[in-house]
Amino acid sequence: MTVAALPSSSPLLRSSFQELATVSQAILDAMPTALYVCSADGAILRYNRRAAELWGRKPRPGETDERYCGSFRLYHLDGRPLAHADTLMAQVLRTGEPAHGLEVLIELPDGSRRTVLVQIEPLLNDQGGVLGAINCFQDISDRKVLELKLRQSRQDLEDFFENGAVGLHLVAADGTILRANRAELDLLGYTADEYIGRPIADFHADAPVIRDILQRLSRGETLDRYPARLKAKGGSIRHVLITSNVHFRNGEFHNTRCFTVDVTDQHRADEALRDSQQRLAVTYDQAPIGIAEMDAAGRFVRVNAALSAIIGYAPEELVGRSFLELTHPEDRDNDAEQYARQVRGEIAHYSIQKRFLRRDGGIFFVNVLSSSVLDQQGQFRYGVRVVQDVTEQRQAEERLRESERHVRELLEALPAAIYTTDAAGRITYYNQAAVEFSGRRPILGSDEWCVTWRLFTPDGTLLPHDQCPMAVALKEGRAVRGAEAIAERPDGTRVPFIPFPTPLRDASGRVIGAINMLVDITERKQAEEHQRVLIDELNHRVKNTLATVQSIATQTIRTSPAIVTFSGNFEARLLSLRRRTSC
Repeated sequence: MTVAALPSSSPLLRSSFQELATVSQAILDAMPTALYVCSADGAILRYNRRAAELWGRKPRPGETDERYCGSFRLYHLDGRPLAHADTLMAQVLRTGEPAHGLEVLIELPDGSRRTVLVQIEPLLNDQGGVLGAINCFQDISDRKVLELKLRQSRQDLEDFFENGAVGLHLVAADGTILRANRAELDLLGYTADEYIGRPIADFHADAPVIRDILQRLSRGETLDRYPARLKAKGGSIRHVLITSNVHFRNGEFHNTRCFTVDVTDQHRADEALRDSQQRLAVTYDQAPIGIAEMDAAGRFVRVNAALSAIIGYAPEELVGRSFLELTHPEDRDNDAEQYARQVRGEIAHYSIQKRFLRRDGGIFFVNVLSSSVLDQQGQFRYGVRVVQDVTEQRQAEERLRESERHVRELLEALPAAIYTTDAAGRITYYNQAAVEFSGRRPILGSDEWCVTWRLFTPDGTLLPHDQCPMAVALKEGRAVRGAEAIAERPDGTRVPFIPFPTPLRDASGRVIGAINMLVDITERKQAEEHQRVLIDELNHRVKNTLATVQSIATQTIRTSPAIVTFSGNFEARLLSLRRRTSC
């Protein structure tokens, strides 16, 4: 590539960027990042090999018809076209203000597009006038794809919670409601402000029931469709089944995760069954969920159309058969035991989730609520079983788990060191690349702020972990960019790197943790040091040459009686010096 020469009298040569403007093309091409230099009018004066590779083309240096950027086309991140005259480089040349950490979309001649991160510095003379600018830019397309996938995965999880058909809520160890989804709020008729942040006991109609629920959960028990009554807005009562367990963090009670299924209609149906057999018959025909009557031996006596459709058998094919015949072998014993207790009068009702075997060979999950109808003496007459198909719900839960596993596998496959922390800075996850980067395996829940053994600032000063960029991102609730640090491994080796800590927030905007990526810049630092050595050597040689010229001039003055004689003698000695230095 032809290099456009700068005037030797330009103040640019006295600026901090004069080395870059004069170094050889080989040094520019050795730099690990793409860069180019523009004059004040936007003409591209110099660029390195990496810049040409990112552009997919080689502009002609000094060409004024093609200014500000060597990209074939430019776009805003949202896809809107961006004229070369409106680029960040053009703005820097107009204002003299630098532009750091900004992103832009470039298009190559083959039509492909890449996202690049630009760092532009103006080149100023002694009076502050703009002589040109230098742009160091890097391809971050892969990182943007990863960020998009992570955002989409998190959005999917948030969408599952917020828009699920079943009521969901989280409760703290002290009984305070931390979060609730739209189905939960709609179930009880409250707004989020009226519901979240209040004790869960305020919404239970039966104080002993909520005390029993909280005590069981505090012992680490799992509740499966626990019956309860909730107070809705306006004073009405909603009968629900609560499935809940506890999320323990570092062995301590963090919060409960509760699924609230509204069974108010089912409860009313049970009351109607006890009041009138005729009303039950109407309910059979109209109910949108499966209902069956069972004798004491567990055989179907009557089956409605919905249950027939769920199981795949005609009602007449089910009558006389035991429900255990159609139950998955692994679920039979539990259901049989519960039903036997119900028949003996030990329990009035029970709920269970199990698997049914369809006629076509398929397996599906159902929630079963089994209740007793008693005779006048209070003895078991027959059982009523309400069956709800929850196969899609189970599949959605499985897809959620698969999504989480996929994200974890994706993070493990990345070549960059990545780790996460909770809001207090305790490390909650790290990938294998983080182990290789730090030379150690961090202790989850114990190590804080960073996976490294020790940290130092670029000048070698010890950097406490609680003052590192990750700590700043968590404490100030903002992403930290542009910082550099040095990590020391347990074996004493040191690695310069750039961190990219970013806070993670919940739906309310509260910081719940952070994710950090550590980029090893050892090769870049080595290239910078090599460049500095070359520049120092060049400066040293120039100074020696000037000293020699000064000495020749002094000697010539001493031996020349007139200015005419001095001119001839000085020129001859300079030519002699040139012949010696050329050998």
